[in-house]
Amino acid sequence: WPGQKALKEAKLAEKRRTECWNPMRGLDKRTKFWVKIAIAAVIVGLAVAVGLGITKAVHGGVWHEDS
Repeated sequence: WPGQKALKEAKLAEKRRTECWNPMRGLDKRTKFWVKIAIAAVIVGLAVAVGLGITKAVHGGVWHEDS
């Protein structure tokens, strides 16, 4: 029969498996890597878009007309 320590560890492992929300749990290592790369690319793209939008709104940077 399993000891008390083994039962405790099994219960903790089951708790971790069921109670933790992890959308990438079922993905393999390579797919997780590419999902992380895609997320990083989206974040960088959004940051650049916001930066360019703000720069254009205040007429700075490449949109600044030399008078």
